[in-house]
Amino acid sequence: MSTEKSKKKRIQQSPDTSDSRAFPIEIIELKVSYVGEKIALVSLKCRKRRDTVVKICEVFESLKLNVVTANIIAFPETLFKTLFIQKRIENGRVFM
Repeated sequence: MSTEKSKKKRIQQSPDTSDSRAFPIEIIELKVSYVGEKIALVSLKCRKRRDTVVKICEVFESLKLNVVTANIIAFPETLFKTLFIQKRIENGRVFM
């Protein structure tokens, strides 16, 4: 019984928004398809939680990808993000 109370307390506490691990992104589906020699289509489906859109954008921004276009569609419980990424070459190395 005391275990149940402690679980409820943890759930009811509002997480520190600066702690990105408070609510991790829960990926439901991730697909990468090549639609040309230099373009890849990335499709991501995940559970919608607090700040999920922000976290997804931060993740893709941190990867420093050459994003041609991106789209986010939000539903009550899920998010869909699609990106077209262009290949880039730096110092003879290929980055997607």
